[in-house]
Order: sequence, then structure tokens, then C-alpha cells
Amino acid sequence: MSDPTRQDHVVQEDEKASHTAKTEAISEAKDVESGNSEKRTVEAPDAQHQSSQPDGEAGATDEAKNYVQGVRLYMISAAFIMAGIMLGIDGSILATAIPRITSDFNSVDDIGWYASAYLLAQMALQPTFGRVYIYFEAKVTFLLSLLVFEVGSVICAVAPNSAVLILGRGIAGAAAAGMLTGNLAIFGQVVPLRSRPRGMAIMTGLFSVATLAGPTVGGLLTDSRLTWRFCFWINLRECALLSSSNYRNVEMSPESKTKTTARLTYMKSPSLMESHKMNDETNNNNNNALAFGFIAAVIVIFFLQRKPGKMANLPLKEKVNRLDLASASVLAASLVCLFLGLQWGGSTEPWSAPRVWGCLVGFAVLCVAFIGLQAYRKERATIPLRLLRQRTVAVCCIFSGLYGVAVVTHAYLLPIWFQGVKGTDATISGVNMLPSTIASTVAILIAGFGMTATGYYVPFMWAGAVVYVAGSAMYTILRVHSTVGRWLGTQILAGAGFGTAIQVTFIGVQVVTPAIDMPTVCALEVFFRQLGSSVGISIAQSIFLNQLTGRLEGIPGVDPGKMIRSGVLEGAWSTESVAASVIPSVKEALNSAVTTAFLLPVGATALAAVISLGMERRRIEDDRVPAPGTEIGVHPDRASNSSESGPPQP
Repeated sequence: MSDPTRQDHVVQEDEKASHTAKTEAISEAKDVESGNSEKRTVEAPDAQHQSSQPDGEAGATDEAKNYVQGVRLYMISAAFIMAGIMLGIDGSILATAIPRITSDFNSVDDIGWYASAYLLAQMALQPTFGRVYIYFEAKVTFLLSLLVFEVGSVICAVAPNSAVLILGRGIAGAAAAGMLTGNLAIFGQVVPLRSRPRGMAIMTGLFSVATLAGPTVGGLLTDSRLTWRFCFWINLRECALLSSSNYRNVEMSPESKTKTTARLTYMKSPSLMESHKMNDETNNNNNNALAFGFIAAVIVIFFLQRKPGKMANLPLKEKVNRLDLASASVLAASLVCLFLGLQWGGSTEPWSAPRVWGCLVGFAVLCVAFIGLQAYRKERATIPLRLLRQRTVAVCCIFSGLYGVAVVTHAYLLPIWFQGVKGTDATISGVNMLPSTIASTVAILIAGFGMTATGYYVPFMWAGAVVYVAGSAMYTILRVHSTVGRWLGTQILAGAGFGTAIQVTFIGVQVVTPAIDMPTVCALEVFFRQLGSSVGISIAQSIFLNQLTGRLEGIPGVDPGKMIRSGVLEGAWSTESVAASVIPSVKEALNSAVTTAFLLPVGATALAAVISLGMERRRIEDDRVPAPGTEIGVHPDRASNSSESGPPQP
């Protein structure tokens, strides 16, 4: 029998150790906030020595302690790839389903919010999740985000009205922020830095393919007996189309086949917006389908180890306080003002309208308030300003935002050019855009494997930016009678430039920051890219519509407002909308409006190329992070010194 006295002694020792750990965690946090650098002075030499060691010496210890290998690495990578595919499809699948949704709910006025609710929630919470992954266990946070994402998808799938659908999109967008940050942060913790470009290239390439496939899948589902609601069920039943029992339901009636082409377009046609009820048989067959989300969750549960850091010892109240929810609220409010201003300006109202200016001024004021809060809270801020003072981090964030402006403009306007100017249907226009996707995917893989092999990443950023400028400039000289070779070569050139540089920013910020800051800088990267996309699409749309309206006004017998409201893509080719004699003039006006808007990516990519010159010249093996003791959850008292001092400049 065991000795009761000895058992009591063991319990007391455990309680004492737990109390000591909590006290040390809080004490370390207070040291950083009060400016006490004594501890950092002691630990900094080791950290700097670690980063300056040769790759083989510094990396061996790190990999043994922090990184995973073999089957576990492949399984965890597969889980993150599946999660990325889910996010890629979900972000674009609604593009072709919106006309049917607005018809079912009679909610034309809510069209903008179906996409904005998702993106707004994701952008508002992206920086906050960077903090969540520091103070809470990464594995649990990722799984909860995945669960909430599925809940949001279910709400959308069963939504009885437009308001509930928008609510579900907001919930899914908030969870998507946690999943995306987790994908980047956890992947960076389990994969050695030198190998990350190769792994991220595969993830980014598949994400791009999933994003491209989203509108096509959405159109097929919407016109089948599955209805648009399966666009959300697919997040739970991602492999449904591969199941034989469900494949039968994807077959379309002859009437639906004739409508598929018109559905696969961003421009809605009232004549094609009939009511379409969901087939109850669909739900009975869903049980046989497999879910990417479920598979990803199972893999994470069994293969990703729980690694609570020192921050796990902080009391829950202290953790919540450090999430800086006040700043998150201010950021969310500022983004609401921005989205409303961009959605109204140049579209439903002129940019000079009082409420448009009011929203934009409100955005500016709230941004100033947000920055003030970050400066006041210092290390407790959602985005510690010391990170943005790091040269490479600042360059990468701005570069990502400018790239977001360029790529979203091309993705939005190129289908309009194909369908409105060249007269293709939506399916063929999607096929015509494959060269850009294939070129960017191949370039992503080449750049990723090249960075892993050589350790150099900055040259890929420079080369990609220059090539993307050239490709963007080529878009501006497209004409009504441009040959296949011209638009094919233009897409290949632009896609190669985009793919070569797009992932360099994620690698760059990980090289110059310690592991403790990785969730924050990754979230910051995603935020700036999404911000650039949001602003870019609004500016591009405004330029396009203003140019188109002005040029259509000069064509006799054409009512610009009526044509745009009824769908300019159909109007450009329909003798019912305009006389056959003016159709060539309408196509010329449409071509001119598109190519004028294509000037925006030229300016954005040119500025990105110039800004990329500010990148620090480093090799990946010279900055081997994370070092021992900097797993997710360790307090930034050690990380701050490494981030501020950095490796020696060449």
C-alpha cells in the first residue's frame, strides 16, 4: 500500500509547481510591459548565436525539439491542404449562385452583403486570431475554428431568409480567419524554415485551383437538383461529387443545361432568376458523402501534438485581456465604414455623396483610433507596432496589399472581357482563364522548390514583381479583335509573375521574426492582402462603370443605365437590347472600359516592384527559427530582442 503522507507531499509539490509557473508567467509579462530588459539582455546572446550558426548546426537541435517528420508531417500537411481547399472553394463558390439566391429570397438589395459579410468578418478578426494562437493552445484553437466554420455553413444551408444567410456567412468568415491563421502559424511550427517554401507552394497552388473551381462548382450545383444550398453543404460533404449515390443528383435536366451558361456569370439576368426549390432527396443522400472538414479534424486530433507554452499558465481572465478585444471592435467598426463607403461610392451613389464621404471619413478616424490603441497597449496590442517597424515585415505587408489590388482586378474584369467583348459563354470564359491559373500554379511550385533548394527568397520577389508589371501592362493593350495568342501570352506572363512572388512575403516575415510572433505576422500578411483586394475591386468597378457609362452615352439608341442594369454582358450581344448596327460600338466601349480599369493593376504592381527593393537580403538558413523555447505560447520577452536586433546586415 502507498504511503498517505508521501501522496500528500506529492500533491503539495504539484500545486506549488503550478502556482510557481503561473507566477513566473505573469512576472515575465510584467517585465516586458514595464520595460525591464534585464532578462532579455541575458538571453539575447544565445538567441543571436543560435541564428548565426550554420544551417547544419543550428537546425539539428531545432528540428529534434520542435519539428515533426515522416508520416506525421505528411498527415498534418494533408490536413492543412484540405482546410485550404475548403476556404478556397467557399470564398468563390457563391459568385454564380447569387442570382438564384436573390430570386428565392427576393433580396436583390442584399447581393453585396452575401460576399461582404464573409470577408468583413474574416478581415476584422484576422489580427485577433494572431493573438489567440499566442495565448491559447494552437491545436484546440484550430479545431474550434473548423467547428464554427461548419456551423456557419449549416446556418447558410438551411437559411429561411436572406438575413439568416448573411448571419451564417459572417460566422463562417470569422471562423475562416482562425483557420487561415492556424494553417500558416501551425505549419510554420511543425515544418523547418528551409522546407516551408516547398510545403507552402503546394498549399498555395491547390488553394488557387480550389478558388478557380469555386464559381464553376457553384454554377453546376445551383442548376442541378442539389440547388444553391449544396454550395454550403459541400463544406461538410466536400467529396459529395465523388460519391456514386450523389453523382446521380448532379445530372441536370435539358432545361437546366441551357441555363448553366447564363448562371456562370457575375451579371444577373431577370429572365433567368426563376424560383427553384430544394429537392428533399438531396439530404437523404448526403450521408454517404465524405467531408474534408471531418477528415482534416481527425488528422489534426491524432497527429498534431498539444504543445501548450508558458502562456498557457496565465489565468483565463488575463489571456482574454491580452487579446485586445477593444482594438478588435474599433477595427471591425472601421472596416464596416470602409465596406459601406466602397460599396456605395461610384455604384449606387456618386463619390461626392454625403454618406459615402461620411463612411470614408469615419474609416479614417477609426483607423487613427486603432493605431493609437496599438501604441498605448504596446506588447498587449492586437498588432504590436514594433512588428511594423521591422523593415521586411512592413515591405511584405504593403507588397501583399498591392498584389491583392492587382490580382482581384484581373480576376473580376477578365471574365467580363471574354464574355462581353469576345462573345464567349461563362463556361468557355472559365476555360480561357486556365492559362493564368496554370502559369501561376507552376510558378508557385518552381519558386517554392527553388527557395527551399537555394535558401534565397528575395530574388524571387524581385523577378516576380517585374514580370507581373509586364503582364499587367499587356492586359491594357487587349482589343476587340485580339488574337488567341495575345490574350494567351498575356495571361501566362501575368500568371507567372504573380505566382513567382506571391508566397515570398509569408516566408520573408517568418525569417525575420521569432516563432512567438509568427501567428501575428502571418495574420497581418493575410489582412493586408484582403484589404488590398477589397479596396482594389471597388476602385476597379468604379473605373469600369464610369468609363462604360461615358462611352455608351455617345452611342445612338443606347441607354447606358438600362443596359448596365439588365446585364451588360447580355446587352452587348443581344439584338433585343440594342440594334444590331451598334453592337460593334457597344463592344468597343466595353473593351475600352475594361482596358482602362486594367491600368490600376499596372500602377499597383509597379509600386510593389519598387517597394520590394526595401527587402532585407537574407538567406533562410541564416535565420533558423524557431529556436528552442520559442514554441507557440512562449512569452515575447525573448522574441522581442531577436526581432528588434535581427541578424547582421550584409
